[in-house]
Amino acid sequence: MKQLTILIFLAVVLSGCYKDKFFELKNPPEFPWQSVREFEMAVAAPYNKIFYTGWGGSFVMSDKVIFDAMTDIIYLIPGVAENWPHDEVYYRQTTVRNEIADQCFESAFKAINNINFALDYVEPIDNPDHPFGNIQGNQLTELKRQIGELHFLRAFSYFHLVMRHCPAPGSSGFSSANIIPFRNQWTFNTDTMRQPPLASGRKVIEEIVIPDLQIARAYLPLKYTSSNHASYQFGRADQLAAYAMSSRVFLWLKQESMGYDPWDSAYIYSDYVITNAAAGGHDLSEEPIIAFSRSTATLAKEVLWEGIFYDTEYPHTPKDATLFTWNRYAASSGWPDYTPNVPYTTTNDSLFLLQTRNNRCTWHTYCMSFETAKYIDWIDKTDSSQTLNAANDKRYKQLYLRVDPVPTDILNASIWKLYENKTPWVLKPQIWCHKYFRGAKGDYSNVPVIRLPEMYLTRAITALGSTNHKNAGLALSDINVIRARAGLTALPGPVTEEDIHKERIKELAFEGDRLLYLIAIGQTKDSDGVKHNGIPPGDRTDRTDIPLGDARLYWQLPLTETQFYE
Repeated sequence: MKQLTILIFLAVVLSGCYKDKFFELKNPPEFPWQSVREFEMAVAAPYNKIFYTGWGGSFVMSDKVIFDAMTDIIYLIPGVAENWPHDEVYYRQTTVRNEIADQCFESAFKAINNINFALDYVEPIDNPDHPFGNIQGNQLTELKRQIGELHFLRAFSYFHLVMRHCPAPGSSGFSSANIIPFRNQWTFNTDTMRQPPLASGRKVIEEIVIPDLQIARAYLPLKYTSSNHASYQFGRADQLAAYAMSSRVFLWLKQESMGYDPWDSAYIYSDYVITNAAAGGHDLSEEPIIAFSRSTATLAKEVLWEGIFYDTEYPHTPKDATLFTWNRYAASSGWPDYTPNVPYTTTNDSLFLLQTRNNRCTWHTYCMSFETAKYIDWIDKTDSSQTLNAANDKRYKQLYLRVDPVPTDILNASIWKLYENKTPWVLKPQIWCHKYFRGAKGDYSNVPVIRLPEMYLTRAITALGSTNHKNAGLALSDINVIRARAGLTALPGPVTEEDIHKERIKELAFEGDRLLYLIAIGQTKDSDGVKHNGIPPGDRTDRTDIPLGDARLYWQLPLTETQFYE
């Protein structure tokens, strides 16, 4: 009976399986992007590598610290010993392996690899065998927007790689030193992956960055509309971001012999951003703090592009900012947009100071150099007191803090001052950055990447220094727009380059702009009027100016990358 049961069971099972169709997959493996809508996942993926990798916040935030800390405007607070290569960065010890620079390199190329794979899948658009078929109308417009966004992100990533790892424009090494892996296409070839063609900084800029930005400017919309994918609304690059990034790149190229004046292009692109800012929803009508105090989807009007960190379901705070800002990353504020008086006098100012003391980061490493504070007239040269220019400047009041050394007699301490009580080696007043983690929930605060004031400052300097767009009147007007928003009186003119240099420091210090700008202008002056070529020493003792092509200004590639080249 048992054998009969088994035979009947086998007969039933086998009779149901005699057709080959039983073994055919009803849902065979398919490519993850079957439509323009699904391709949005490919566009969003590089943002994770650009903004949300690692403890520090990927290369966007890490480079803000590195690119400023290598220059004259930053001071390394004596006595600090944190788990970050602060000494190596400050003293430009680029022959020493820098794990932060290594991580930045890796994050950028992870983004680039994602981008290359996606672009190879959808380009060219007019391919008769296009994976999405013969799309038309809004679908085609959306695909172009996605392609433009990918090209923008690749240009942005490669620009940071060149700035961090290649000799500066104007030096012979910018054209001759083949350093950066040149990857503008996806490859499955293991030999090419292990030994990629290496390119100079100039080749990467001319053959990847500039063409990518050209496509981005052509394909990206001026701003988000309801016809776009819903995820495109916040934190994503648009046409104005592409024009602004183009302006930044060509400003930086000034010292290089390109066969044309790069500042002519920088002027044109910054002018486009300013002219079309209102149509894109941007202006300078808000207080300076608003750009840094957003921890929700409500965006600041002056911000052209930013990293969004307000998502409580995906916390990924860019913690490297703690190296040079007052607040700890978990700071909190009951009134993030509060604008204190300076000097502090009111009850609300007292509450602001109490909250500020409670929010201090204990491993803060860098502040503004004393030399720079004197240069921009925020600290008096003679008695180190707070100047009237500082007290009247909204940026100083809202985005910076004056921190005094602890008085010898503690009885002379004032409740209306902040003191450096962590290290006894600080003997001069300091200006600290207070831009980051300023939202109601500090660790969810958005981080601006490109702001509208930068475009005014770029148009101003190029209006003075470009070949074909000289306009001193416009340069003065642009600087006075920035000063008016900061609550300052207008300069009477004529405007000088030094006027613009100083306003740029006040506006963009601690945002990673200084190294780029010094490379662009080639020389500057200090608070005593002494001219410096290249990168000035700032507060560093026994240091001289660093020429722009010096190896101390660019970092080695990671050993994990170069060991494959051998």
